[in-house]
Amino acid sequence: MLPLDHWTPGQLNPTLILAKIGVGLFSSVHAAPHFEVYADSPGPEPMLGVATRWMKSTMFLLGFVTLAHRVSAEPSPRDAKPPRTDYETVRTADCFSIGATGAAATISPTEKSLRRILQTPTAAEDCRKLAVAGTLAGKLYGLLGLKLLKDVTYSKTAAPYRFSRVEVMVTDACDLSERPTFYVVQLIDQGKIK
Repeated sequence: MLPLDHWTPGQLNPTLILAKIGVGLFSSVHAAPHFEVYADSPGPEPMLGVATRWMKSTMFLLGFVTLAHRVSAEPSPRDAKPPRTDYETVRTADCFSIGATGAAATISPTEKSLRRILQTPTAAEDCRKLAVAGTLAGKLYGLLGLKLLKDVTYSKTAAPYRFSRVEVMVTDACDLSERPTFYVVQLIDQGKIK
């Protein structure tokens, strides 16, 4: 393709050809004048304004089509999955994280869900269920909930985990690591995790 500044009469420039096609297609929309380009034409200058309008119109049209496609591709409300409950969020946790973590020092969504569970009337029952039915991290959240509630079943529920060497993903501050389950249970027992 020849750049516009190297165009000479008699040479075909694809940019000018596209501009001419654009003028033909969009001249009625923009009321742009119709220019003819001949070999003895003084140059591409008359076409630049028209080419710019054509390109803007094309980009607008493509943007509109893309937006319409994205809106139609979103699931309808009847197809949308119901939001996960706090119990399900904690039960399916893949990492045990308490306190501000990460560079932004944020509280994990799982911890927020546990804190909301602890404020419900069925908190002790939910934490007992979590301690036996959750993932390993979910079980530890359940144990923490029982400890924070000062539930009488905490010691009995925590007993199987006090000597477990099974590794669990733990986030403390900025560190994501695997720790043995007994280590996390010791921290809960000692009240170092609140």
